[in-house]
Amino acid sequence: MTRKVKKHSVYQSELKCGARVLLIDIPQSSDFHVSVNFRSGTRFFEPEMHQVPHLLEHMVFEGTEKYPDHKAFLKEVESIKADCNASTNPDFNSYYLTGKSGHATKLIELAIELSFKSTLPDKRLAEEKSVIEHELSEYAQSTGFLGDYINKATIFPKLYPDFDQVMKSLQEITVQDLKNARGKFYVPNNAFIVVAGKLPQSRRPNVLKLIATLLGGLPGGKRQILKKIKMETKGRFINRVSTPKSDRGAFDIYFFREKNDTYLPPLRVFEALCSGNSEKSIEMKLRDSGLVYELEADSGLTLDATSFSFSGTTKRDSLSSVIDLIFSELSNALSDQLTEQEVSQACEWVIDMTKADLQDTLSLVEWYEPAFVDEEALQSPNDWIAKINKVTTADILNLKKTLINPSRMALTLFGHRIHWFWRRYEKIIDRAF
Repeated sequence: MTRKVKKHSVYQSELKCGARVLLIDIPQSSDFHVSVNFRSGTRFFEPEMHQVPHLLEHMVFEGTEKYPDHKAFLKEVESIKADCNASTNPDFNSYYLTGKSGHATKLIELAIELSFKSTLPDKRLAEEKSVIEHELSEYAQSTGFLGDYINKATIFPKLYPDFDQVMKSLQEITVQDLKNARGKFYVPNNAFIVVAGKLPQSRRPNVLKLIATLLGGLPGGKRQILKKIKMETKGRFINRVSTPKSDRGAFDIYFFREKNDTYLPPLRVFEALCSGNSEKSIEMKLRDSGLVYELEADSGLTLDATSFSFSGTTKRDSLSSVIDLIFSELSNALSDQLTEQEVSQACEWVIDMTKADLQDTLSLVEWYEPAFVDEEALQSPNDWIAKINKVTTADILNLKKTLINPSRMALTLFGHRIHWFWRRYEKIIDRAF
């Protein structure tokens, strides 16, 4: 039996208070999800205040007007067997609860209480700073995180400031800084609320009315404008991080260009060609060679860029061999040897993965939410599948000219004495392309 995307419908509405609401009706779902998103991510802050959105995300859970004791709020969440969490990215902060459909009203009430009515108690600030400092320290030990961060910092330094400075500036943030940010960003006019679950036509007006009532009396505020961050530079960049005490080498290869939606379908198909189960895929060749411990390919589209990346770890002495193999195979994959049959199989793989991923309430929320917050046109899974079906060999080969080439690349390498041998990697790249 051919798998299908879980049946659903989407409806958008804007309340009188300015809040935008996305309703995702999933008739067969017993789960109910509510997320409140604010345009308040790191792009809205100067580098010295980079961690304000992250710290605010933590502090929101430390007490609200109705639940001054943060434990009382969590107890209320647990009483209906719901999950509650939050996240921060360059564009927005998100606060979300997921539970059963029978607790829909309570889930909406708790989500609004948490996100709009936090008290930000000063006595909890030091502890939450300590938690975040520990998180950042762990990130700094991860070559996977750090390689991605360093590459993006090369291109978007405003979005990704010096990581050591980020750590230091955290301690300088005050509760007043957090309250100022909350007053500016955590307001109805700047809120994008997603409600997903069993939402037949008869139920939708009541959901909207409940949200409007809960937001009644709050200052409307101003909707923030999402502005693209200009790329500081274009070209080839090799960042080198010495890790003398490690017996491993690591790499993160990041190809980039300005945001362009038309490149994403062929990029996803190319990602499948690189990382699928085919014997000709780069991932399979690397694994068969025994050179890598971990490997990940990824393609993406953000407000600022279209990108494709390869990252992984290897033996310390094998790093140059791995980089040589990756760039040679990337060049080969974008050559005239690529067949229509290979592209067709990769398209089928992308479509199958899309359908497999979109089988529950949360995955459908994650599909629509970023575009909803960015106020872009919502693309249905079926529309996406139609675009994948139209990808041709010519579209894939065109990526070598438009994106996957050394003139649009940042490469971060981790290894022992890596600074001594970096010219070796320049020669590898030149030879491949």
